[in-house]
Amino acid sequence: TFVVDNIGIDTYVVNNESDLSTQLNSAASGDVILLENASNPSAPLTINLTGTLAGSVDGLTIDGTSIPNRVGILTSPQSSPFSILDMGTYSLAQIRNIEMNDGSGGANQGGAITTSSITNGIQNAAFRRNSTSNGTGGGAIYVSSSFGGLITGGVHFDSNKALQGSGGAIHVNGDFSGSVDGTGGDVHFDRNEAAANGGGMYVRGNFGTTGSDSRIYTNNFANNKAGQDGGGLYVGGIFIGDLAAYSFFDGNTADRNGGGIFVGGVITGGIHGSPFTNNT
Repeated sequence: TFVVDNIGIDTYVVNNESDLSTQLNSAASGDVILLENASNPSAPLTINLTGTLAGSVDGLTIDGTSIPNRVGILTSPQSSPFSILDMGTYSLAQIRNIEMNDGSGGANQGGAITTSSITNGIQNAAFRRNSTSNGTGGGAIYVSSSFGGLITGGVHFDSNKALQGSGGAIHVNGDFSGSVDGTGGDVHFDRNEAAANGGGMYVRGNFGTTGSDSRIYTNNFANNKAGQDGGGLYVGGIFIGDLAAYSFFDGNTADRNGGGIFVGGVITGGIHGSPFTNNT
């Protein structure tokens, strides 16, 4: 079923894996796919997947539930895991109100999500125990070009692994033009690991854009590990923005440089109210 939100934007309500797979390939660009528990509408939907979900529509928003402060759940079987959502060369607008757990990209990117770009960020979501053994990396999320928008509103990246390559939780192969902003709920990167760079998060290009309000604010990068540089966060280019209040980098480890953060260029903003503790 679907409901009309705004002119040109529809919300498609899906109740199971088959419906979700269908709409990932037949909804229109810019539409919203909303998970709903048909048997119990007062509870979020949990789908134990039987195979990787593959999409072929640009600019979709994946919404786990309309129930406030709750999330829908997509899981891959721990006994024989596979990647959860593979958009290939197609983009995503936003991921919100959802958990994606136990995905395995294997020799592909992104244990939970592979996409060309994310344009409007991630909100109220969790990614736990996802992994990939691809040489590029992206334990939970692999973005082949750019990431825009906020990571905000209570987001958790816990125990994800890039068994080869970079980005234990997130690998952005271009620029990150948004913010990690815990307003409305802390953002956590905890116990993620990368064989190469960026135990928590890897950004190949610049973090932020000139004239934007890019920042890292109200978050925790804790106990992440990198086999090379940037135990918590790796930025290959320029860090354009601020490390602002209540941003904690604690217990992160890099075997080479930057236990907490590695920046390949310069930091053009400020660092204030951001404790760095126990990084190695």
